[in-house]
Amino acid sequence: MTLMGYIKVARPPLTVLGGIAPLALVLWAGKPLVWEGLLIILAVFFGNMGWTMMNECMDIDVDAKNKPYKPLPSGQADWEKVFMASMFLIGFSFATLIVLSVFFGWFYMVGVLGLVFSYVYNVLRKDLLGNICMAGAYGIAALISLYPRYPVFSLAFALLTLAFNLAVQYQDLEAEKASGVITAPQQLGRAKTSLLGCLFSSLSLGIFLALLEKTSYLPLVSFKITSILAMISLASINYVGTGSRAQEALNRYLGRIFLLIGFVWMIITEVAS
Repeated sequence: MTLMGYIKVARPPLTVLGGIAPLALVLWAGKPLVWEGLLIILAVFFGNMGWTMMNECMDIDVDAKNKPYKPLPSGQADWEKVFMASMFLIGFSFATLIVLSVFFGWFYMVGVLGLVFSYVYNVLRKDLLGNICMAGAYGIAALISLYPRYPVFSLAFALLTLAFNLAVQYQDLEAEKASGVITAPQQLGRAKTSLLGCLFSSLSLGIFLALLEKTSYLPLVSFKITSILAMISLASINYVGTGSRAQEALNRYLGRIFLLIGFVWMIITEVAS
């Protein structure tokens, strides 16, 4: 067990994105960073980090077959310690949402629903319903960060994450099937996974385009590109098998890079204005 193992199990790219995204959206919404905005950022950041680590705990059997080099199956991090840390972070996120609700409006209780959705996906099921819950959790995180401005962004963001996760699950299909985990691509098959994912990503693209036209907010261009990448990835699964390195790079890296660019662009835009 190593310090680097515990850092890796938190999946730094997702953890960093989980902090930058709510910061960017809070700034775009014009909320004060002290105290309301800060509490929103903390609730989303720690909730995202906690569920990311919980996902690693729940996926240890799948990763042992598919990615034995990851921290938990390789023994670089202790399962029990990671599990307890994830529970603490989720609990902290829940407590922060309660404080937000009491002092800044009961609307923020919708964030608790996001935690419930995250539990469904990360612990109970990764089928189509689980994917919808996962997308709902991301959409709610965006919604509470932006509220009451631009709720359609939250819908587009949820649809985009749903589309990308279908592509990611398709890449892991064989390992998850061997471990007895039922995922959406297993239920839908290759063609329907591609069709449904392309539909979700095209809907997200349409919403981002409409929002860009209405607001002329240039950082939305990066989210448009991310939606297009999702469509390309999902269309390509009709021609490539599971485990394709090129598609994995498109799903797990390039898509996240453009999401990160979009949120950082938001921060720079808001700070400069």
